[in-house]
Amino acid sequence: MSVQLAALADEVFGAAAAQSRAGGKSIRRHFGEIVWHETYPDLLFLNGVEDLVAPTWNAADLEQVLRDAFPQPTAFRATSRDPATIAALSPRMTAAGYSIETRVAMVQVFIPEPSQPSTFTIIPVDDPEAWLGFEALI
Repeated sequence: MSVQLAALADEVFGAAAAQSRAGGKSIRRHFGEIVWHETYPDLLFLNGVEDLVAPTWNAADLEQVLRDAFPQPTAFRATSRDPATIAALSPRMTAAGYSIETRVAMVQVFIPEPSQPSTFTIIPVDDPEAWLGFEALI
């Protein structure tokens, strides 16, 4: 990843985390920052461990930290940009049944001119099933 893309990712992820901090709580620990928003406990992007640095952890370690931080977690989320943590913890989390995602942190779209063929589809989020899909995407 280039330095410019890394800086952009920092900015985008920082803006998302700022939304949680604005109405939520955060606490800095030696392994990262725990952020949570009691009003929206099921929105993954508002709750979790940010900037995780824990290459020696396994899935149970992360689960315990999250259980201690949140009264009734419905899902677990952690983000990391630390190469050692990603390389070591990702296979352990996958082996424990968790899914791992790699995100670029930015999507740019444009609405094509009427004369151009459409290269993407806009799907409205207007019913419970669509909201579940949207939440999964986030």
